[in-house]
Amino acid sequence: SGTSSAFISEVVATQLVFTTQPDGSVSGSPLTVQPVVSARDADGLVDTDFTETVTLSLDSGAGDLAGTLEVAAVAGVTSFADVTYFAAADGETASLQAVGGGLPAASSDVFIADVVATQLVFTTQPDGSVSGSPLTTPPVVTAQDAQGLVDVDFIATVTLDLDSGEGALSGMLDVDAVGGVAGFTDVVYTAAEDHETVTLSASGGGLAGTSGAFTSDVVADELVFLTEPEGGSNDVPVWPQPVLAAQFDGVTDRDYSGLVTLTRISGTGTLSGALGVPLVNGVAEFTDVAYDAPATELFRLQATTPGLPPVSTADIQFTRLGMAVIDPLTFIDQDLKDPQTGDPLVGGTEERRPSFSWSAVAGALGYTLQLADNPDFDAPRAWTGITATTHTVDTVLPDGDYYVRVIAEGPGGSTTVSQPVMFTVVPIFTVWGMLLVVTGMMGLAIYYMRRNMRRARA
Repeated sequence: SGTSSAFISEVVATQLVFTTQPDGSVSGSPLTVQPVVSARDADGLVDTDFTETVTLSLDSGAGDLAGTLEVAAVAGVTSFADVTYFAAADGETASLQAVGGGLPAASSDVFIADVVATQLVFTTQPDGSVSGSPLTTPPVVTAQDAQGLVDVDFIATVTLDLDSGEGALSGMLDVDAVGGVAGFTDVVYTAAEDHETVTLSASGGGLAGTSGAFTSDVVADELVFLTEPEGGSNDVPVWPQPVLAAQFDGVTDRDYSGLVTLTRISGTGTLSGALGVPLVNGVAEFTDVAYDAPATELFRLQATTPGLPPVSTADIQFTRLGMAVIDPLTFIDQDLKDPQTGDPLVGGTEERRPSFSWSAVAGALGYTLQLADNPDFDAPRAWTGITATTHTVDTVLPDGDYYVRVIAEGPGGSTTVSQPVMFTVVPIFTVWGMLLVVTGMMGLAIYYMRRNMRRARA
């Protein structure tokens, strides 16, 4: 018997084998278990001399493979570190194929790619907003990953809120996602202004997203007095002037057009001025509406425009402002006589600071006394802010003819003017002077009579 010399037995690879199967795939992220491929012979022994480059590719699956897919073997073993699978759908199955060194391709076991949402996306954008009504296109919100794949395992509650807009959001705003999708059905936006631009936000499951912008349209269902008249008086417009708007829920419909017409629905007076005014940007502003009645009373107005119900004011107070009557007996001396003729001096007075009196006017807030030297009252002297019905002038009036009148001032700037009264300021010396002359003459006559009598006796 004998012993041979030692010899070396060489392993020559005939196949590639996935000795570590790929696993733990979250779409778009590196596999949590990276594949390891070994070059082996038919008995499964590793060919440590194999140093060829091994290339990975998809064997099955509709997605995409990424990462470092070409790695050189070290001692027959190829270890991959950042292989990533981008799935085409959540829960998709895939497998890998390894080739290299002219050996037959090897296939891995199947693994499942899981899509994990990182965002909420409005896959149907909200649209068709008429303020106060459900959106004609309600939003649909989907839980997606960064590649836009739906996470079908997402079942959290999704909540809608306002991202921008000054109005109010209402309806069913909390919806549970089914298969990663939350479909809303009766979302209502009530606008703060017509043509308002709005965006929505969605949140749930720790994720969030924002919708595209939509415009909310206000469609009027009522005519509203923005400004109601509070009073009226003769010869002046009502105050304040009426302003109306076509509105929905207190917001003006800027697209509404038409003629707004005012009529009287109570009271006995007459309405005048421009009583038909067009809506401009949904608003009608009246400027010269006036009301006149024979006596003080309450009245009401009604406004109408095509397509909307009529609207009425509350009671409006009309004040009929009367005319003051000056009492001449308070400043004219009825017993004064003309010194030349001895006839009564009509309208005469010796008072150079006369006091005037007049009748009270119902509804008057004050009076103005005017005094002039001409019947047209050009450049009159005036005393304003008088609240009583008497007034004494504060200047000395020279001799001459004068005219006096009283202006009653009512609400809303209304006024009435009394009939003027003429009077004459007579020079005091004209009366007393004549008396002195007459007295002097009589005294002189008596003196001469007595002197003549004394001479006759002598």
